[in-house]
Amino acid sequence: MKAIKLLHKKLSAACPDMHDMRLKALLAGVTSASTEHQVTVTGLGRNLKSCSKTHTKHDIKRMDRLIGNAYLHAERKAIYQYLSKQLIGQQKHPVLIADWSPLPGNEIFQLLRMSIPMGGRSLTLFEACFKEKKLNNTQVHDLFLDELEGILPEGCQPIILSDAIFKTLWFKTIEAKGWYWVGRVRGNVQLSLDGETFKGCTHIMKQATKKPTGLGTVLYSKSTRFPCQGVLYHGTEKGKHKKKAWRYFSRY
Repeated sequence: MKAIKLLHKKLSAACPDMHDMRLKALLAGVTSASTEHQVTVTGLGRNLKSCSKTHTKHDIKRMDRLIGNAYLHAERKAIYQYLSKQLIGQQKHPVLIADWSPLPGNEIFQLLRMSIPMGGRSLTLFEACFKEKKLNNTQVHDLFLDELEGILPEGCQPIILSDAIFKTLWFKTIEAKGWYWVGRVRGNVQLSLDGETFKGCTHIMKQATKKPTGLGTVLYSKSTRFPCQGVLYHGTEKGKHKKKAWRYFSRY
């Protein structure tokens, strides 16, 4: 495949310290996943038959060794840096999307991902897996953003879009890095439009229309009183979801 040959060339340049045999195994796994759409260790191994001369059990062991290879995990940062450079380029303020999502398997693990919207889809820039109990954990968020900072091109100040699960401390960490954010609010979060009286966001939601309305400076959360800019909008979810009001808050 021409794409795999091109990828081999690019990754060799981006990760000069990666052993050639490890790179070949990685690209074999990529070929298997992209052609058969299976990413379990067994699935990756079984689908190597088109580019392997060994027995299936040896191919499965090969993929198992690859997935657990400590050197490959250490080289992930260089791969992410290459992806970031290619996808962001010279953009000073790229829009990035942060989200948590459960991994298959009784939701024992959660994936925290930062992606960039491009061509109608989101392409992953960086992601990390954590145990369920670490979901929305402040220390995890801080570590994730620190690692992201080392991956983004130098001088890049992204605008990070975040769903309602992300709260005040997440926004403060983003601001401390000189970055910008846009967040969505729902649930029991209380807001103040006048700096004194706090009301539930569902109460303010009743005023939403299809035309975005600026709310000016808003205090987010009665406990943190975090100042930001608010926008009220009654939008439509795609797919089976019904119309709902979106409360966006930002600092950029």
